[in-house]
Amino acid sequence: MKFRITGDQGLFTDDNKFLDIAPDDQSMVLDTEKGLVVILGCCHSGIINTLDHIQRGLGRHDIYAVIGGTHLGFCSQNQLDRTVSEISKKGISRLAVSHCTGFLASTRLFMKMPKEFQLAMVGYTMEV
Repeated sequence: MKFRITGDQGLFTDDNKFLDIAPDDQSMVLDTEKGLVVILGCCHSGIINTLDHIQRGLGRHDIYAVIGGTHLGFCSQNQLDRTVSEISKKGISRLAVSHCTGFLASTRLFMKMPKEFQLAMVGYTMEV
């Protein structure tokens, strides 16, 4: 059975009265000589869901780099454990995370993928 991550379940409408279930997540995919480069917004749908969607939609599994917010700073410990395990299996060469990843998730990703991991804060650049 394929593991499915739920994405962020703690997003609410502006008045904080209703769960925000609008599919407003956006990412951009660049096709480069080294493979796909995925630029994330904030990844509310879940990074594994997003990467799986890209791989299925393009019929490709050669993700070279992922850059941006992973929204892992807001998930449960169980979801973080499972996400770190799954992302490490994707064969990603460069994982550059930013703002909403959070310190704990960044640390976990660095420990699991020390050669691939980078922080992508304001001013970060990557040459591909």
